[in-house]
Amino acid sequence: DAEERIRQASELNRLVRTEFPYDCDRDHDHDHGQELPTVLVGDLNDHREPAVVDALAGDRLHDAWSTAPDRSRNGLTNPTVAPHQRLDHVLIPNEWTVSRVEVPEPAAVWSRRSDHLPVIATVQMRSK
Repeated sequence: DAEERIRQASELNRLVRTEFPYDCDRDHDHDHGQELPTVLVGDLNDHREPAVVDALAGDRLHDAWSTAPDRSRNGLTNPTVAPHQRLDHVLIPNEWTVSRVEVPEPAAVWSRRSDHLPVIATVQMRSK
C-alpha cells in the first residue's frame, strides 16, 4: 500500500545516504572524501502516489521526467502494450540538469522484453 511504499522509499533514501560507502580502486584521481553522485532508477509501483518519489528523492535528487524541458509521449510505462501507469523513474542529483526524457511508443519488441516500457533520460552531469 501507499504508506508502506513511502516507508520503504524513506528507508532506501537513508541507506543510500549513510550506509553504502563508495568503494573504488584508489589508483585514480578524485577526492575520496567527496560525496559522489547517486542516480536511482526503477519501478516504484507508485502510480498517482507522488509522495513515494518525494521520499526517495529527499533533498538531494529530483525526478528527471518532472523537470525535463523536452519529453516524449506522456511518461506512462506500464503495461507495455497499452500503458496507463507511470511507475518507472529516473532520479538524478539536484546539481544535474536533464535535457530530454523519452518513453518509446508501445511496440511488440518491448513487450517481449518486459511488462514496462523503458525510460531514457539525457542528462548533463555537473559537480557541486
